[in-house]
Amino acid sequence: MIVKGYKQAGTGFAGQDQESWTGVWGSVQDLTKSFDCADRDYLAPFFRKFFPRPPGKILEGGCGIGKYVAAYKRLGYDIRGVDFSAETIRRVKDFDPDLPIEEGNIVALPYDDHSFDCYYSGGVIEHFEEGPDGPLREARRVLRNGGVLLATVPYVNLLRRMYFSTGLQRRDKNLLLQKCDQCALDSMTPEGFLFSEYSFDVGSVRPFFERNGFAIEESIPTDFLWGEVGMLLVSTARRLTRQNLDHTKSLDHTKSLRDQPSAGVLGGSYGSLRRSWLYDFLVTEDWEHPWFRLPLRALNYLSGHMVMLVARAV
Repeated sequence: MIVKGYKQAGTGFAGQDQESWTGVWGSVQDLTKSFDCADRDYLAPFFRKFFPRPPGKILEGGCGIGKYVAAYKRLGYDIRGVDFSAETIRRVKDFDPDLPIEEGNIVALPYDDHSFDCYYSGGVIEHFEEGPDGPLREARRVLRNGGVLLATVPYVNLLRRMYFSTGLQRRDKNLLLQKCDQCALDSMTPEGFLFSEYSFDVGSVRPFFERNGFAIEESIPTDFLWGEVGMLLVSTARRLTRQNLDHTKSLDHTKSLRDQPSAGVLGGSYGSLRRSWLYDFLVTEDWEHPWFRLPLRALNYLSGHMVMLVARAV
């Protein structure tokens, strides 16, 4: 199943519109805080497992402010990033001139063939209205044979699949979601809306990977805290505690639970939140922990917001 999403014009990121993404990343005001805690979010277990140590080379395609590049470079990985927002790159380079990020487009990367051992692209390839073939084809070009692609896309989880299988649309003031048969440029975009992104189940996204030279080896739903169940839990916590817990993940990551670093992580100056089992379960989603594996799998299958696709270049 594929679900196509539109957003009200001027209310957030819109497909491959560079200006809207520059605005999104410009809303992240505290770069130090974002860099300090980037190795403690729900992607950390995947990176620990799949990122190669030097001499293996890693590329992040669509790196935004480069927080993962900063965090994992500091941990000793040979990683660099590329993003199409020139203004964002300039801002980050002013903050940290040595950070290995540069301007570029993930459908025409400025690197030689077979330059990298691992390619990570998080929440990027779904924003191409014509479909993800272009970025996947280019990812395959720069990956060595046998290299690993880690890509997250919005996930049509069980709750969403049940909802959209009825033929219903989800529509509110700023958002429209509707089931579609294929990824294609749309001449029937609703008035006042712009294409934003696709959501996929694993079966619908697999053909894109296979025809561009990848074999999906693992598909792991994740990020349930921003899915339906997670948002219900956070909403309940707000009411019970009367605290202003901002879990909209509005891309001002300085306000997100996932941007609160644990004590001592990377020696960060914001290391005030103690590491706890609750943090590791809800925020890091540490599925490597034997007690967490089954409940996390169930929660994410039910209402995971994203799915991590681990693919091998063949």
